[in-house]
Amino acid sequence: MHDFGNAEAQFKKLRAIDPYRIDDIDVYSNILYVSENRLELSKLAHEFLPLEKDRPEICCLVGNHYSLRGEHEKAIKYFRRATQLDRTYLSAWTLMGHEYVEMKNSHAAIEAYRKAVDVNRKDFRAWYGLGQAYELLGMHQYAVYYYQHATALRLREAIECMKRALLGADPRETTIHIRLARLHADLEEFMESAAYHQRVIDVCTEDNKPPMEYAASSLNVARYHAFHGGGDLAHAKELMEVIAASQCAEVSQAADLLKRIKLLMTARPAGEVLAQYRKGVSLADGLGEVLISNKWA
Repeated sequence: MHDFGNAEAQFKKLRAIDPYRIDDIDVYSNILYVSENRLELSKLAHEFLPLEKDRPEICCLVGNHYSLRGEHEKAIKYFRRATQLDRTYLSAWTLMGHEYVEMKNSHAAIEAYRKAVDVNRKDFRAWYGLGQAYELLGMHQYAVYYYQHATALRLREAIECMKRALLGADPRETTIHIRLARLHADLEEFMESAAYHQRVIDVCTEDNKPPMEYAASSLNVARYHAFHGGGDLAHAKELMEVIAASQCAEVSQAADLLKRIKLLMTARPAGEVLAQYRKGVSLADGLGEVLISNKWA
C-alpha cells in the first residue's frame, strides 16, 4: 500500500532545501492529486508555471491542478502540451486518457492510452484505462481483455517486488515464499507456484515444525502433481498421507485429495505415469530455476 503521507512529507523537506527544483515535481503533483491537497497543488501550479512553462513536468503539474478542480478541458490542454514537449512522457499520455474518460470521450481516451502503451507496454495503468474506455463503449469483451492484462501486469510487479524482498531475507523464511506461490497461482503458473510451496514444505519439515505449518502448501503441491502437469503422484500421495493423518484443519481436504490421487494411480499404468512425468519439468528443476532467477534478479 502506498504511503502518500510520508512521500508528501519527504517532498516538503526536499523543497525546503531547493524550493525551485523542477525534477520530479510532476511526481509530487501526482501525490498531491491523490491526497486531494487542492491548496498545495494550486500553490505549486501558480508558482512553477511562470518559471518554466516549456518543461513537461510543469505542464503535468498544471494539468493535475485543473483536473482536481474538475476542469478537464484545461487539464487536457496541459497534458497534451507535455506530450508535445516529450513524446515518450508516459504519465502525460495516461493522465490525458483519464481526462477523456471523465468527459466520456472514449475514442480520444483509447488513442491516448494506446500512445501510453506504445511508450511502455508493461505499465498497467494504460491497459486498465483501455478497459475503462471500452467499457464506456459497451464493448465488454474488449474491456475484460484489457482489465485482465492490467491485472496480470500488476501481479508481475508484485512478484518482482517479492523476489527482491527474498534476496535479503532469512534463508529459512516462508512467508515471502507463500506470497510468491499465491501470486504465481493467480497467474495460473502452477509449476512456479508449486516450487515455492515445496520450499515451504522443505523448510518446515527440516525444522521439525508441525504439519499445520505447511498443510496448505502440501495441498497445493499435491494438486499441482495430480491436476496441473506435475505428474509425481507418489510425492503427492506421500504429502497427503502426512496431512490426512494429522490434526490440521485441512484433514478432510487432504483425505479427499488422497482418495483421488490413489484413483489416478490405479487408473493409469505405472509406465504411463512415469512417461508423462518425464515429459514435463520436474518440481526439483522448477525450484532450481526459481532459486537461480531469485539469485540473479
